[in-house]
Amino acid sequence: MQICCIYIRNNIHSSSELAHYDLRYDIMPLGISYISSSLKQAGHTTEMLFCVPNNCNETILRFITKKPQVFAVSVISESDFELAQNLFQLLKEHFPDAKIFVGGSYPTLVPDLVFEDNNIDVLCIGDGEKASVEYIKQLELNTFTKTDNLWIRNNKETIKCDKSVFTENLDDLVYPDRFGWDRWVVYSEQHKISLERGCKYQCTYCANHALSQTSTGHYVRYRDINGIIKEIEDIQQHYNNVKSIYFDAENALSDLEYFRKLCEALIKYNDQSVTKLNFSLKLNFTPNLLQDLNIIGLIKKANINWIHFGLESGSFDIRKNFQRPYYTNEQIIQFCNLMHDYKIKILIHVMYCFPFETRKTYKETIVCLKQCKADIISLSWLTPIKNTKLYEQLQNIKQKKVTIIDKYQFLTFRWRVYKTYKLYKQAIFLSIEPLRYFDKIINLYKVVKEYNHKKNEEYKQKAKIEFDKSNFKKAVKYFNKIDILDNEGWIYGDRAIAQMKVGNYKSALKDFDKALQFESKEIYKQKKEECLNKIQKIKKAS
Repeated sequence: MQICCIYIRNNIHSSSELAHYDLRYDIMPLGISYISSSLKQAGHTTEMLFCVPNNCNETILRFITKKPQVFAVSVISESDFELAQNLFQLLKEHFPDAKIFVGGSYPTLVPDLVFEDNNIDVLCIGDGEKASVEYIKQLELNTFTKTDNLWIRNNKETIKCDKSVFTENLDDLVYPDRFGWDRWVVYSEQHKISLERGCKYQCTYCANHALSQTSTGHYVRYRDINGIIKEIEDIQQHYNNVKSIYFDAENALSDLEYFRKLCEALIKYNDQSVTKLNFSLKLNFTPNLLQDLNIIGLIKKANINWIHFGLESGSFDIRKNFQRPYYTNEQIIQFCNLMHDYKIKILIHVMYCFPFETRKTYKETIVCLKQCKADIISLSWLTPIKNTKLYEQLQNIKQKKVTIIDKYQFLTFRWRVYKTYKLYKQAIFLSIEPLRYFDKIINLYKVVKEYNHKKNEEYKQKAKIEFDKSNFKKAVKYFNKIDILDNEGWIYGDRAIAQMKVGNYKSALKDFDKALQFESKEIYKQKKEECLNKIQKIKKAS
């Protein structure tokens, strides 16, 4: 079968109409590339497209060279899904017989919400390599059955999987399909390799802790180091101008013995190779690295010349609130100084942690980064992801508005740091990037706010329906999900009555008190007296 694999990013704007934005192999999307290579291994043909706002219209159709029977679409975030919905409608209009297969972290986190789009024929929860091949096989036979990781829409019937499973052995997977991107790539000297899947940490703002609950099996999985070296060899065989490999390896330092063996393997590879490769490493910083300084020496010998890691915030209180792995600012600074001593460049990821950011926490981050002297600071705005702990936490606090001070602090963040140790012109050049996408970040918060309002209205409607049906237990469940505004005393009142009906008299009493603060209705007064009498009877009986 002919499958068109599409990777969507809504936060990229290119001056080009092409389905890429100066695409490089080191930023190649691995997920959809693994899907493509798995389908090719099963005997199918694929082509790859990059969908951005510029080409999510009739333009993208020009780059589809063969008539696809299936579109496999990767959706990473909520804003990507908004763009994807426009794409789905466009594809169905021009290819009405083609099936749309959707996967990625966002559909995995909120499958019910995504599957509401009737243009989607198949939804993949979690790893999709095996599931995509199995679906195409069923499509060829026109016979559909329950399949791990898949929700399949077959006419009016929906076949949902009983379970979703993680791919246990990553070395069983064929290498990601780099060749599918060849027609788009403008820089091919650096390639990306994934060393693992999953993350052992439980950071509240990150999707990993939520994704780990979506499937069965081990979430954190490492690749065999020999397999990694073989993939490097494979890349060099097909691309003769490769100079560098970028490793996506966030858990690398969690197992120092594994990391040591990786460095030793890279040293050996370069010793035996005619072309010496440079390596970059994206990882989570952990203090255990500082306990064995010999490993720092190994990093240098392995020709790892860039280290990317996340500080996120220089405030220990914010890091603790986000359940970041434990480290102190002093340890981060010590690590950065060691990297400078060994002439290893560092990129530090930080976030403007709205709505938790204060002038104090902001200053702590600035002070820490000034001492770290990172070669590059990657700055982002904290964005809540659905079904994460942070998203749930934000439902329980009153929404703050983005102030002028927040905007000013965000836009001047990198300048405040860079100006202390970089040349003036360089500091200005490296500081202007946030200006390009600040409005988009704020729009993301507007999207989240609108979504919260929509869900709030749904919960009110469902609570009212169940209340009117006298299904008081269900009514309480929905009432508890509502973010109650000051002018909505009736919600406290109805919830109080529902609580009383299911025997939660103390909770009902609190809600009656709140309801009467807003609305002095006789029915609430009567029901409160009834509730007090119930409590008194229980006390006497005991």
